[in-house]
Amino acid sequence: MVDCIFCNLDKSLIIEEGDAFRVILDPYPLCESHIMIVSKEHVGCTGELTKKQLIEMEYITKKIESSFMLDHGGFISYEHGRAGVCIASQEIPCFHMHMHYLPLSLDINVELKDQYSHLPVTCLSDIQRYFHSKGEYLFFKNSLKAGFFPVLNKSIPPHLLRTLIARKMNMPHLASIENYAGFF
Repeated sequence: MVDCIFCNLDKSLIIEEGDAFRVILDPYPLCESHIMIVSKEHVGCTGELTKKQLIEMEYITKKIESSFMLDHGGFISYEHGRAGVCIASQEIPCFHMHMHYLPLSLDINVELKDQYSHLPVTCLSDIQRYFHSKGEYLFFKNSLKAGFFPVLNKSIPPHLLRTLIARKMNMPHLASIENYAGFF
């Protein structure tokens, strides 16, 4: 696809590559070591992964989480599960599932619970199960807990999770990826 940002990924961003996923440096990082797990195929979100893809994804997430715990003492992870805007340009849609990982210890669960219902997540298969029954979602995880937040046809502000995280970091200017000289 000509306009697909992850099909036309700058190879210098790739850290690791598996059968179904790439681990890449986020081209618009919120902090040092901000990475993403990106599907190679056009898969909209974690909730749409096949069983084989989910097994590979579980392996990659455990590896990243262990590394971030050891090296940084914590992590956060997030995904816009087909909810809201997660793209660099309104004209270029994103067709690839991408789960963000940052070596930070913070929590935006309270802010999310104020706006959306919350379902606990213990493994990635929970996200799939919830997605098939609830639809579009927001996902947030830190070192202590994970949550699935169904959006139930609500309008989601662009880059909502990124914005909440940037505010928690006291760096609200990082919320807009338009502030970066992008790779795409």
